[in-house]
Amino acid sequence: MGVDTAYKVVSAGWDEQVKILEAGGYARHDFSTATTLLNIIADMKEGYGSLEDLREQSFDTKDLERKLQYFKGIGSVTA
Repeated sequence: MGVDTAYKVVSAGWDEQVKILEAGGYARHDFSTATTLLNIIADMKEGYGSLEDLREQSFDTKDLERKLQYFKGIGSVTA
């Protein structure tokens, strides 16, 4: 579907995220997951600028994992 960057996720918006999640088999969690994704991206952009910037601002893999888990909705498995 071509939504493969944080910018594209935000640009696609909530309704499109729900459609993508439903197409991917996430029908039971589509509404809350779409909201969570958009919130994580907004927080990430505010705190770091981009996902690439977050990675570059991390000292190592463990630091990156810790920073990712700061975002509500990202746990150790996702990080």
